[in-house]
Amino acid sequence: MKNILKNKLFAASIMFLLLNLAGAFLMMAPLLVLLRNRFDHSQAVFSLWPVISPLMLADILVNDTQMVATFVIAGIVIFALYMLLCTYFSGGIYSLIVLDKEPEAAITVNPFKDFLVRSAQIWPGFIKVSLFSIVIYLIAIFIGGIVSKLASPMGIFWQAVSLIFFLLIASTYIQILKVRFVVENSSSVTQAIRSSRQAIAKSAARLVIGNLAVAIVGVIAALILWTILKWVRSYDWNIGLAVLSIVLEQAIILVLCLMQVIRINYNHITIKRGV
Repeated sequence: MKNILKNKLFAASIMFLLLNLAGAFLMMAPLLVLLRNRFDHSQAVFSLWPVISPLMLADILVNDTQMVATFVIAGIVIFALYMLLCTYFSGGIYSLIVLDKEPEAAITVNPFKDFLVRSAQIWPGFIKVSLFSIVIYLIAIFIGGIVSKLASPMGIFWQAVSLIFFLLIASTYIQILKVRFVVENSSSVTQAIRSSRQAIAKSAARLVIGNLAVAIVGVIAALILWTILKWVRSYDWNIGLAVLSIVLEQAIILVLCLMQVIRINYNHITIKRGV
């Protein structure tokens, strides 16, 4: 287990997992308070946790619209604040994935302090690329929407696949730009675009195929865990099944985080070889 934790990809996946859990808890906190006030001392609470029942969700959306609206407003505010924190720590996690060796000046007795310092150095660039990613994703949605309409005779499944494919490409490009920030220790989006343009052109096919393969494997693994979770949830509630449900839920998130880390590492290696 100790050797597994020393693996930088697995360690980065755990960090992304903790970061996602912290964000989910912060954003869900207002809803949890509202649900407690609404369903306190009610048997309906067993349909809310650990996985909310679809019937209970429909009942809340129909009969508690004011509560849902309050949660949405609070969730948006918390999400905006959390994104600043998430962007800050993401820089340190990217450094852990991308940098093969620690710089001599960063080797101290306090690795957590070094992690925070690296995060602070990369933070301005990550904020810029996060804002720039809005444009990239809007373009991906626009192109994906056109292609999905062309694929409409093939069914809704292929429409969804077409849109997700272009979102995956957009996500890959954003990851490459973030990797360039870490490698070049720069916060210039223009410089990151210029330095990665030639390598992307040379390795475009490998980037698309590699990211697509990792995404497919990750989604299949997550679906298998989700199927097991649904099977566990089909039994009557007890503390053992609740613990198992929580473990399976976190395993699904960990698989998705690991998929993200592997894609970052793959993109970095591919671009590095292309350069």
